[in-house]
Parts: sequence; structure tokens; C-alpha cells
Amino acid sequence: MPRNGRDDLMVLVWIMVLIGIMVFLWITYVRADTNPPLVQNWFANLVNHLNGACCGEHDGYPARIERMPSTPRGNYAPEDGYACVTEPAGKEIIVQGIKLKTKPTIKGNLCVYFSWNQLTQEHQGNPMDVAYVFVRVKMDNTIDYVYCVAALPQVY
Repeated sequence: MPRNGRDDLMVLVWIMVLIGIMVFLWITYVRADTNPPLVQNWFANLVNHLNGACCGEHDGYPARIERMPSTPRGNYAPEDGYACVTEPAGKEIIVQGIKLKTKPTIKGNLCVYFSWNQLTQEHQGNPMDVAYVFVRVKMDNTIDYVYCVAALPQVY
């Protein structure tokens, strides 16, 4: 059967449709690692009780709070809270399709002590289903410093 221009056009249309589906699936897969705007805004606006910024999503790791810290006595806030990172693996932080930073994987001790002053002030609640610990990770991939801890509301 001889081919005509209409058959070639249909083949081209199907190829374009398949390429479109592949691009859509690729974009969906790449963007699946990003957080929705509400969560990105929450990460960007966290502050602790000393009104210090918690840095951002690239310093935050999901954690389980084992013990909440004591309330401060005067100017003294003991570091007796205890939290353990539950997902130490690093990842790329992507916002609106732009890679901002690669979060390092934590090695070694995954648990940290923290004080009441390092707890975040949750004015609108924690939109995540898990607590977060915001830490500085050294070049050897161990935790160096705790910026702050974002507990789940029911923990308070």
C-alpha cells in the first residue's frame, strides 16, 4: 500500500505526543523532590526563641524528639532536650526548578542535645508530619552545631 503525506503527519503527531508525555513525566519526577510553597515558606521563616533564624531547608533533617528541654531558669537554659535525626541522607534542594544546594549526608552520631532557646516559635504550626532538627554539618559529615529544633505541635 503506498504511503501518503497524511500517514507521515499522523506518525509525526504521535511522536510529538509521546515526547510531550515523556517531558511531563520527567518534570513531575524532578519536581517530586521539592516541597510545596507552604512548606518552603515555613522553612524560610523559622526562628528560635532567641529570635535567631534557623537557616533553611538545606540545614534541616527529619528527627524524632526523645525528650523536650526544660524551661529556662532566668538566663540559663539547660541543653537537656534530646533529638535523633531519622533521615540522615543528603539530597539536592530544588526550588522552582533551580538547584540551590546539596544537603550533606550525616555520618556518625545522629542524636543531639538542645535547649529550650533552640526550639522554634510555631505561630502557624508545623505543616510537616515530623519534627525537624536544623544543624551545621562539618566537612567530615558529622554534626557540628544545632541551630534550632522544630517540634510537632502536640509535643509542646
